[in-house]
Order: sequence, then C-alpha cells, then structure tokens
Amino acid sequence: MAFEVFVHSNARDPVVVLVEDTDKLDDVLERLGFGGKDFVDAVVFIGESEDVLINVDSDDGEDKAEPVDKRKTVGELELGKRRHVHVARCKSVTVDVYYGAKTKRRKIAPSTTVDTLTKWARKAFKLDPASSAEYVLQISGTTTQPRGDTHIGELTTSPVCAMSFDLIKELTPQG
Repeated sequence: MAFEVFVHSNARDPVVVLVEDTDKLDDVLERLGFGGKDFVDAVVFIGESEDVLINVDSDDGEDKAEPVDKRKTVGELELGKRRHVHVARCKSVTVDVYYGAKTKRRKIAPSTTVDTLTKWARKAFKLDPASSAEYVLQISGTTTQPRGDTHIGELTTSPVCAMSFDLIKELTPQG
C-alpha cells in the first residue's frame, strides 16, 4: 500500500512523494533528482530529530542523530511511521542562539525543526514557562522568522554547516 512521505533539503521546498514499503530509499531519492554525482556525499536523516531536547543544560552539547543507509527499503527505515526524509550535505549543524548578552551553542541534526530548536532555546536560557511561548527564533542579522516546521537543514548550506538565531519576543500586530 502506498503512502506519502515528505522530502526536505537545502534550497528546495519540501516535496511530497508516494512510496511503498518495498521501495529502496536511494531509488526514491533518484526519482526526485537527489541522485548522481551531485548527491554522492549527501547524508540522509529519517524523521524529525528531537535530540536537542536531551541534556538541555549541557554546554556545547551534540545530538546523537545519525544518517541512515539510503540503500535500505522504505519499510526497513520505518518511513510509514516517521514520514520525513532529510537530504543534507551537513552531517550536523552548529547553531548559536543569542538572547540578550548570552549565547548558547549546540550541534544538531539537520532534521531538527525550528519548533524543536525554539523549545530547546527557551529551556536553555531558562525562560519562565508561562511567558516563554511569546519568544521565537529569528535568523541573526535578518527579520526572517522561519516557520516552525522548517528543518534547520533547509536553511543551511555546505560547507558552512552553521547558523545563528536571535531568541526574541514575537511582535504581534495591534488593532
């Protein structure tokens, strides 16, 4: 039985593709244009990583999410449950988050969403849970506040593999 999965990568909008449990992931990616010499060094993550929420208080922590073997089948990778595939050139992304005069750094999987990173930042800076929902991430030096379901890997480019954000109070228009 066919089901949909979402394929994310840098500089492309997420793509929805129909797959079967018996499909090999590298064949699926090839159909979508993620094959050949341009993607020979790309790594693939399955699901949405929430490792950043483990050991929140650890300085310079690093996520444990690992790339998968793209030669496996969709069924072997349990894509029916996890539904997201992230194709990346960066095995990890170093993220700096600034809040006031403080900075927190973490190496995260490119399959981490902005929502998950925001939750981590609120906890890492020990914001009051009652008011922390008012704080969002904004890409440093810009006014861009990426959607919560955006994967960090969609925002990065190799060979840099790093990003910085400001944790700011969300402005809500009055009137």
